[in-house]
Amino acid sequence: MGILAFRALDREEAFLEKSMQASLRTEVSSTASLIQNEMDLITEDLDRSLAIPDKFIPFTRPEKQAIENPLVGIVFAVSNKKEILWPKNSNTLSEQEKLFLYFNSALFTDSITIPIVKNITREYREEIIQSPKNDLDNTNDISLAKEETKPITNDIAAPGDDDVNTAAEESDAKYSANERRSVAAADEGLVQTENDYFRGMDSSVQRAEPASPSISTSKTKKVFSQEKEATEEVMKNFEESAPIRDKIYEQAEKAGAQVLKRNVVVDVSKKPEEKEDRSVFILSPGTFSDITAKENRGLFPRIIGDRFELLFWKKTKEGHFLGCVIDEELLQDRITAILPELSNSRRILTVLDENAEPIAQPEGIDINWRQPFVAQEIHEALPRWEVAAYMSDPEYIHTEAVSTTNTLWVIISALLFFLLVGGVIIISFLMQEIRLAEQKTSFVANVSHELKTPLTSIRLFAEMLVSGVKTARKKQDEYLRLMLTETERLSRLIGNVLDFQAMAQHKKRYNKRTCDFVACLKQAVDSETLRLEKEGITLRFTTRLKKLMGEFCPESLMRVIINLVSNAEKYAESGKEVTISLQKVESKAIIQVMDRGPGIPAWAAKKIFKAFYRIDDSSEAKSQGSGLGLAIVNRIIRDHNGTITVQNREGGGSCFTISLPLSGS
Repeated sequence: MGILAFRALDREEAFLEKSMQASLRTEVSSTASLIQNEMDLITEDLDRSLAIPDKFIPFTRPEKQAIENPLVGIVFAVSNKKEILWPKNSNTLSEQEKLFLYFNSALFTDSITIPIVKNITREYREEIIQSPKNDLDNTNDISLAKEETKPITNDIAAPGDDDVNTAAEESDAKYSANERRSVAAADEGLVQTENDYFRGMDSSVQRAEPASPSISTSKTKKVFSQEKEATEEVMKNFEESAPIRDKIYEQAEKAGAQVLKRNVVVDVSKKPEEKEDRSVFILSPGTFSDITAKENRGLFPRIIGDRFELLFWKKTKEGHFLGCVIDEELLQDRITAILPELSNSRRILTVLDENAEPIAQPEGIDINWRQPFVAQEIHEALPRWEVAAYMSDPEYIHTEAVSTTNTLWVIISALLFFLLVGGVIIISFLMQEIRLAEQKTSFVANVSHELKTPLTSIRLFAEMLVSGVKTARKKQDEYLRLMLTETERLSRLIGNVLDFQAMAQHKKRYNKRTCDFVACLKQAVDSETLRLEKEGITLRFTTRLKKLMGEFCPESLMRVIINLVSNAEKYAESGKEVTISLQKVESKAIIQVMDRGPGIPAWAAKKIFKAFYRIDDSSEAKSQGSGLGLAIVNRIIRDHNGTITVQNREGGGSCFTISLPLSGS
């Protein structure tokens, strides 16, 4: 897990970049949709603003004041016989009208073919749908082909100039009749928006009637929704599959179309051969009749050099045409008005025109507009225009990646540390359990030995007395005394085992009451004195107190003293002494049990109070035991809210110090 996590950190910046791209791509796509809807509204507004006169021929120029829409620039009118009704070439024309007539007269009369902007995914929709599935699956295995194509040019002469016919002939020579027929036959009937769809159903201009008058509006909307989903699927397939794009672009170029190049380069980190700068829009040769063949109104851009001019046209029932040039500045203002906030702490959003210049930008921003972080083309009527998003801070992703990476490093390191510590704790716990199991095994062996030894002695002496062998009275008394001693020893051992079992199960009950510490300790000393004297050990009790009252269980305190004395007896050498002292310090009773044994190592001072623990637990140890005596002592003292400690005694031996509160609290 740690290795996988550390490997993932190396990809953190790429992951953040992908996440940011996805987020901004959604915002850019939403903004592009807003502009597309706005272009539809502009078309509606222009349609209402340019009223078709009752009498189209002769054509009367509409007064500028009568047109309420400021987007309407130069107005033009063309008859159904391709005769330009307005502007008429005369000295009364303005300079702008003369220039307009210069560039467009050959277009309106179908004298030349011009490059018509088309969406390649609509023109080649069926080919994209029918492309093999593996073209989608093997996207990453095929490099993008970059083919340079010569731009489509149109040599347009001024009206009345002899070069007009020459331009038409040159254009006809460039594009064969078959190519023009192929372009004219292309399917341009794909509905772009729901408004266009329903407008087409309700237009007063004659169209094909529905097959059945019973088709409801809801069914129509369902048809549009299905068509829209299909269109989005086609676009997705085209964008995600490099082989499909290469194939469709190649078909378009073979058909005589020119693939536009985008003005921006997205993801400058890629190698030059990996960059995709081809536009989704192509320039396909056609005439004004081709443009207006399948629709009754629309927008089309005139690409002239490095600039374009956006025209609106509408067709009358008789086939006449009325239209205008759209004021570009006002068009930009209208698009700017619907844009979301241009700048925030995360990104900068704008719309780039055909020259990759922003139509609106935040103040104080100076960046390379041709290198956006995310960009999307907008509309056929706005070729090479793009909605573009830029990072407000170019180092934001790197900074965030470093910050996130550092945070993840800390978290992962902490997790690894805790795993390591947890592993050590678990291993330590297991080792303790193993040692405890070994101690329990040793305990069983020691207890068995401890039980067997006094029983053997008692049996031996009993058999000797029962056998009838004549022994002196003094010898019989000695045997009986030894049997009594071994019986007491056996009783203490069994008592310790039973007490420990009760304490382990929290069943031990204490009969606490107000008692005299002095009297209790004297009783314990008296019960052990005679036995220890036989072993050559002197037991003494010293205190300056005549009486010291406290709340405790006297039976339990006597067991504590007896266990400590028994422990001293076990490890003390012959002729040594055990001293018990009592004193009062503040509100506590201090009891000390001192012996002259071998002492206790400092490292084992706390361990000896644990159950089953013995400093020398080997089978060759000089003294055997159960390992329960001091554990029981420690538990009884704790249950009386006291403490017990052990230190080595000066001159040899050990000193056990017990501190008990006099109040019992």
